[in-house]
Amino acid sequence: MKFAKIIMIAGTAALLSTTALAATTAAVKNMPDGGSISLSGTVEDFNSEHSFTLRDNTGTMKVDLSKTKSIVLKNGETVSVTGTINKGVLGTQVAAQSVKEEKGVGQQIGEAIDSATGQDAAAAAKEVNIQSLPPSGLVKVTGTVDSVSSEKKFTLKDSTGSVDVNIKSGESASLNKGARVTVIGYAGKGLLGKNIDATEVDVRPSPTP
Repeated sequence: MKFAKIIMIAGTAALLSTTALAATTAAVKNMPDGGSISLSGTVEDFNSEHSFTLRDNTGTMKVDLSKTKSIVLKNGETVSVTGTINKGVLGTQVAAQSVKEEKGVGQQIGEAIDSATGQDAAAAAKEVNIQSLPPSGLVKVTGTVDSVSSEKKFTLKDSTGSVDVNIKSGESASLNKGARVTVIGYAGKGLLGKNIDATEVDVRPSPTP
């Protein structure tokens, strides 16, 4: 019986060492460098395409997005983050491996109603390619990210050309070059050519080879 207990304890320890430990931002600051952890909280101060601040009821923690897939978030949104602890000269942060949006029941119902009734912006937008962008009007364009200037500005390209996109909603984006996205917004023309003031940016799944 004692031998069986030792095996069970050892197995549990091995499991914990290979899975992310659920923690709070305050607890992370006292944990060893390199440990795998998961955090939940709200997005705060998303002012760089490579990072944002996560807040929970114990404090705040900087989240590095440089190794995650492309994602679009907005301040105040609830997310769960899985990653590793990175302790450097500038303090402790989490190097995120994944960031998942945690939508509340009300938001899920609202999105389902919009989708069913066609009240969302996507239903009203005219689907076009970049070459055929009109001088003005609500449009929907799908393409890939060609370059990123900031969390609010990037260049979108498709087989017909490229266009600058300015995110005008409350969202901010951490986008990687080559990510497939759908942009919904208002076409316009500036000094450097056509552009889109985006009211919504959705990251699309990569096509199956």
